[in-house]
Amino acid sequence: PPGWADAHHIIHWAQGGKTSLDNAALLCSRHHHEVHANNHTVQVQPNGRAIVTLNRKRL
Repeated sequence: PPGWADAHHIIHWAQGGKTSLDNAALLCSRHHHEVHANNHTVQVQPNGRAIVTLNRKRL
């Protein structure tokens, strides 16, 4: 459920990313930590689906 998710800044806050819905994706805590620990990227598609890219493969 969204209430259990972490808000992830797509453009990181430390790099000037805004805290806004346009710059956010909801991730579970485990995957949010993995994105930061492994420098993965997150993109949100026009339909709202978040795509995480790691090791040059889409999940």
